[in-house]
Amino acid sequence: MPDEHEKFLFCPFDNLQVYRDILDQLPQAIILFSREGLVQDVNKSAQVLLERSKHELVGSKIQDLFPSRSVKQELENLLDGGQAESFILAHIIGSTEVMIHCDAFFDGFLLLMDDQTERNALYSELNAIRNLNQELSDVISSSYDGIIITDNKGKIIKANQSVERISGLKPEDFMRKNIFQLEKEGYILKKEIYSNKDARIIRQRLKTGK
Repeated sequence: MPDEHEKFLFCPFDNLQVYRDILDQLPQAIILFSREGLVQDVNKSAQVLLERSKHELVGSKIQDLFPSRSVKQELENLLDGGQAESFILAHIIGSTEVMIHCDAFFDGFLLLMDDQTERNALYSELNAIRNLNQELSDVISSSYDGIIITDNKGKIIKANQSVERISGLKPEDFMRKNIFQLEKEGYILKKEIYSNKDARIIRQRLKTGK
């Protein structure tokens, strides 16, 4: 026997179960509603986000699900039959920031809500890393000591201005070389003082005698 809410449902697939499986596996919250503004179907993510069951949501007015005036206005513009057939809008539901994408879908509309929490946390982390990297670059650039940074293969990826004072080579000259190449060319003479599995201490003498 079909569920009571299925009398509202427009299914774009021949197999209803396939449609259900696809809809419920989507991580984004999905709401399908008619051009009359009645909710026809929702997936599990939408139920979790809105904290309401499918039976509570299906058949209700789409505008009633969003207390925000800005969302209501966008939805009303769609349902009034004007030129607008879609909209994108940032919104907060409870404590969750979402990006709402709404577009025409067959004989009605599909509203998708994408949780921005993880993405915003990632942006914050990237900004923190970027700031730390800038701080480190400032320290390296202002250091009186010559500092050279290499990758794990000895390729020089950064050198400060003090390197020029000590070695006679400009930083841009260093950037085109490998630290082992500099040793072969006699720019650096090194003597290992101490080493273990975690670290090595090396005394170096440059070609300039410093």
